[in-house]
Amino acid sequence: GEHISSYSALRPLIAEAGRSATSTSREHRIRETADGVLHIAGGKYTTYRAMSEELVDALLLDLRPGRDYPSRTAEVPLDPVIRPTVRIAVEREFARTLHDLLFVNTSWGYERRLAREFLEPLAREMGELLGWSEEQIGDAASAALAAARY
Repeated sequence: GEHISSYSALRPLIAEAGRSATSTSREHRIRETADGVLHIAGGKYTTYRAMSEELVDALLLDLRPGRDYPSRTAEVPLDPVIRPTVRIAVEREFARTLHDLLFVNTSWGYERRLAREFLEPLAREMGELLGWSEEQIGDAASAALAAARY
């Protein structure tokens, strides 16, 4: 088979006295600090959407007590996160190239085969934020596509 990418990550386990990492529970916990900040810890990669839904539900309940506004994360495709993610990467995390966005600020470059249909909208979004010309937008997409040829 063809090797596309590799990925490695750390699992944020919740420390349990007297237990090794392999025997520690993979369950997640949501806690609220005294200043009202919600934190989520633990969990598994395969349950991240359920964890996200639970956290958003807790947040919405906190913001609108007594009203039921459940999270729709299980029903809504993930693509709507692309635009705000690119904006955050550029404005707050100093992404300056498409490579930065794909491999440093996000893990998108590891998660899928990079095709022009995916790269061009990302380059356009970055270009609008960074003041790139049409030529620079096209060059950024082409360079990322060329680098992605394995």
